[in-house]
Amino acid sequence: MLLKKIGSGLNNHHFSKRLVMIYTCIVIIPLSIIFIILIAVYKNSYKREVENNCRQMVLAEVSQLQRRMEHFDRIEKMIKTNAELLSFLMSPDEYSELDTIDTVISATDSLEKILAVESDLSSLRIFADNPHVPERFPVLFNSSRTDLDSLERWDFDYTPSYIFSQRFKEPSSVCSTRKLYNGKHKVGFLQISADAKKFFPFMFEKNLKGESFCLLKVNEHGDLSTFQTGQIKNKCSLDYQALHTIQKKYGKFSQGDIIKFSSNGKSYIGSIGLLPELNLLILHSKYMPILETHMIIIYIGFVFGLVSTMIFFFTVIAYITTRMLGGVYSIIDGMKEVRSGNLDVTLEVSSNIDEISLTQKTFNTMVEKIKNQIEMIKNEEHLIADTEMKAMQNQINAHFLYNVLETIHMQALLKEDNETAESILVLGKMMRYCLRWRIHSVSLSQELEYINSYIKILNIRNDYKITLDAEIPEKLLEREIPKMLVQPFIENSFYHGIEPLAKDSVIKIYTEVDVENDRLFLCVEDFGCGMSQEKLEEIKTYLEDIKYERDSQGSIGIKNIQQRLFLFYGEDFKLQIYSTPGKGTLIKVPLPLSGDKE
Repeated sequence: MLLKKIGSGLNNHHFSKRLVMIYTCIVIIPLSIIFIILIAVYKNSYKREVENNCRQMVLAEVSQLQRRMEHFDRIEKMIKTNAELLSFLMSPDEYSELDTIDTVISATDSLEKILAVESDLSSLRIFADNPHVPERFPVLFNSSRTDLDSLERWDFDYTPSYIFSQRFKEPSSVCSTRKLYNGKHKVGFLQISADAKKFFPFMFEKNLKGESFCLLKVNEHGDLSTFQTGQIKNKCSLDYQALHTIQKKYGKFSQGDIIKFSSNGKSYIGSIGLLPELNLLILHSKYMPILETHMIIIYIGFVFGLVSTMIFFFTVIAYITTRMLGGVYSIIDGMKEVRSGNLDVTLEVSSNIDEISLTQKTFNTMVEKIKNQIEMIKNEEHLIADTEMKAMQNQINAHFLYNVLETIHMQALLKEDNETAESILVLGKMMRYCLRWRIHSVSLSQELEYINSYIKILNIRNDYKITLDAEIPEKLLEREIPKMLVQPFIENSFYHGIEPLAKDSVIKIYTEVDVENDRLFLCVEDFGCGMSQEKLEEIKTYLEDIKYERDSQGSIGIKNIQQRLFLFYGEDFKLQIYSTPGKGTLIKVPLPLSGDKE
């Protein structure tokens, strides 16, 4: 039976729906938090941008006004440093008629040149207190023409009423009237004027929608009022509430301070510029609802982007989940069929080469093998039933061998063949020790007992004697070590060091302690023929290769011991081999001094 679309749809699987929702939430929740943070960051950034814009515009205009006032001061200094002109204004009677004409013409030319250079100025006039100073229009006048003492230092709507000629007629302007002295003697007045449009250009320029400049006048009592002249018209009308809000903070302002206020029911944000020399404040304001409208548009854009992103991620996650879990559900449905006993089920393998398709192929292969195995089991059940008893009857275990050796031992004793009985007894001990391989660790004393038995067997079969000299501290005899850890080196000492010499020899077993490196060394030393340096290097190179190799003769080789040391204690525990031709070989087996590795 071919299951073509088992689990292809997710409508009946609630887990997949939950999975889609969970993955969507995992993506959307952090994304929403990021969106909210971005909106907050943008709002604060935009607010700072608006405030900085207001501050920069106000500071720029304050800087320009200060530069224009410096022009006025610079001209005043130029006039005050003209000693010849000031002397003439104070005592014209001391000059001859020709010198008077030259001085007047020279002063007039100088003032006209200053006007030509300073394009922001509209007029420059000197008023002489001495009635004998001749007048020269439009720069040199007599002080009696107007009441100059009644004028303030700065007048923002000044019209020279004493000029009747249409040729020199001037509109109202920003005028600065300053007294002239020659030493301590007052000689007259200096009057400098500029067109209001050039002095306060920001009051005449077209502002952006929702933005405006406003000039506030500060009277001698520190009270604020909206500044108005014949030419200057404030584009923002501040009501009493707005003036009161600014008035409360007046005195605490510094250049470019930000202030929020309401006027005529509308909210504004602005920046203040201070002009204490002119007794003026410059206020640049922006209409808050326009800013709020901008933020609402941004909010709508963010929300639209978030919703669009959510829909996109939900669609993508649902599609991916459907594609991924469709194959999983086909496997689940197939397993249900197998559980119900239907082994004819076959899954349609997905076209994609991925884990799901491999699992589907494995499932089909598994079902096929199960069918084959069931068939094989049916055929083998009869064979197992026939051979089981025979197998049990023919089984020989270790206990059978021990009993046989014990029987031979008793027979040798009955015949008073003590040497044979002793040999069989030693052999039995050795077999009992070797065949118990389920025990992986033994005490050092048990290992030495086995080595003693091994030496006895060697001495029985050879016509020379091997003596085992074991110098092990009693406190170390119960120390646990891996089974058959020392015996293979005794065997190597015999076959490679002692047997070629065929004479009485000694094998020493002793311990060395390295406290600094936390090592206890079991040392096996023979005094046989030793080995060459080339052979020693060959063995060391062989041990450096950590790949497991079984000894070709089926016995336990030194590489096996090296790997068991790694297994028990770690890869820092490496065998140390020293050998000298004709003098013997020393093997040092490292063990942890403080205890075994976890």
